Amino acid sequence: MNNIKIILKQIFHSRIIQVSVVIFFMMPLVATLGQYLYCGFITSRNRFLILFWPGVHCEFSVLLPVWLSFGLMGISYVVGILLLYKKRELSKVFFCGISTVVIADLLEALVNHYTGLKEMETINGINLSGKVNMVIFASWQNPLWEEVVFRGIPLIILYYVSKRISKKMYSYSKAIYIIVPSIMCVIYHMPNHGPARIVDTFIIAVVFSYLDLKYSFFASLILHYMYDSEIIINMGKMKGVPLNEVYWLNKNYHTLNTIFSLWILSFIALILLIAIWNICRLKMGKNKKCDIIM
Repeated sequence: MNNIKIILKQIFHSRIIQVSVVIFFMMPLVATLGQYLYCGFITSRNRFLILFWPGVHCEFSVLLPVWLSFGLMGISYVVGILLLYKKRELSKVFFCGISTVVIADLLEALVNHYTGLKEMETINGINLSGKVNMVIFASWQNPLWEEVVFRGIPLIILYYVSKRISKKMYSYSKAIYIIVPSIMCVIYHMPNHGPARIVDTFIIAVVFSYLDLKYSFFASLILHYMYDSEIIINMGKMKGVPLNEVYWLNKNYHTLNTIFSLWILSFIALILLIAIWNICRLKMGKNKKCDIIM
């Protein structure tokens, strides 16, 4: 068991793995920038929602240049990635986030199979004619809004009250921080997705809140950005998406997906190589401590 922990530590802390994860995170950002720069959407103006709630018609937004609003979101994404990379925590956040999404999706599919529930709205079932760039924009804005509202603001409140309460009360406060905003996040998604997404949304929200407490607000922010925007890579071939609106994504579809496929193969190979290398070092050094692979 100790050997397994040592090997996992080498994998999580390896700079090679960290760099590989950075490349993965950057792919949806590159795809978005390519799309926006080619079609000229980056120079247009688009509504940036400040206050809104699904199913409620009342909302507040400001009209901003896309280069400014998307630029700020992109900067927050890159800064979060680099900060976690610098602390060698990026791969831990990545593995935890991906495994959580996989488990949550499997449980959701299992529950929906036995209950007969179906998701009310998916991007594949929407006619995106004339809306592609705004949908891509929403794939970045929605994660930012949700993270700020359901985890960022509650996290600030938690830090504020932590200095004024006992350690025991602080433990209870952390539990409240994890559970209550996660329930609110589920309620938030109900108007668009219905009860079919309750299970996976709640599990992901709980884990994201835990990651924020353990690593920082940027952990859930970059994971949510990545989770929602990964679909952009495949929008060049999606049904209901007019070719003239995603010409750049369509033209570079095979390149983007080839890079993605090669990344998966390389990532798995790197993990296996690092694991094998450290197993050999453990056997050769017996009880000697392994050095982390740089």
